[in-house]
Amino acid sequence: MILFNEDDFLPHLDKFKLSINHENSWAFFVSQYENVLRLLNGTAVAHQYELNIKSYPYLFTLRHYCELKLKSILQQRNIEIPKSHNFGDILPLLDDLPQHLTSAINKIDFDEDGSCFRYFHDKNGEVGPLYGQRKEFLAFYDDVLEIPADNIYNLNLELSKPFHRRLAYEFTFHFNEVSSPGIFRSSYDDMTRFLLKAVIENKVSTNDIYLPMLYFIRHSIELALKESLMGMLHVQSEASQKKIIRMMTHEHKLLSLIHI
Repeated sequence: MILFNEDDFLPHLDKFKLSINHENSWAFFVSQYENVLRLLNGTAVAHQYELNIKSYPYLFTLRHYCELKLKSILQQRNIEIPKSHNFGDILPLLDDLPQHLTSAINKIDFDEDGSCFRYFHDKNGEVGPLYGQRKEFLAFYDDVLEIPADNIYNLNLELSKPFHRRLAYEFTFHFNEVSSPGIFRSSYDDMTRFLLKAVIENKVSTNDIYLPMLYFIRHSIELALKESLMGMLHVQSEASQKKIIRMMTHEHKLLSLIHI
């Protein structure tokens, strides 16, 4: 699980106290996820090779940010927001959507709700569409950077053209290295550590990233619990195995996973 010693936190407790009021708006959520992406992309610009180990949580963040951005625009225009994470339900509602953004979203849209970035197996127990692949995602930014800065659809995510030749390397993800649920879970642990460390090192304020940070902490715990359940399968009866497998693929409540 997420490895931090008590001594890592005690001198920095004040840095994790919120000093702002939560805003229940799409734009506020957009800004929180945008701040995380700017932090992550900053590591790529600095050639720190941080993203490959965080490939799945990075793509979750990017996809979710795009979804939130589009829904915030729908809210501004008083258009009913779909209760769906499917871009197929969202994009048709925006008749002025730049073709470059549509093209970019298509490059990160692999299922109807982004679950393939959050879980190693789908609800049928199958591995995701990226399993075993090696894929480059700099083309996403090649598209979105064609959107003018003053356009409502512009994504301000720390990158600019011309790209340094090493950026393609930074944005090439080796999904073939993520060969088990345990390695998958570790990518979320690493993302969580990255954000906690960024707060401790004053690279960002908790106020600016607490929503995605709390999501990653919670999701890391969920993945760890499900990996523990997987380890129990071999000592269970057939009936219990079926129950545990269903919990692993369908249940998201932490208390339910703890008290199975």
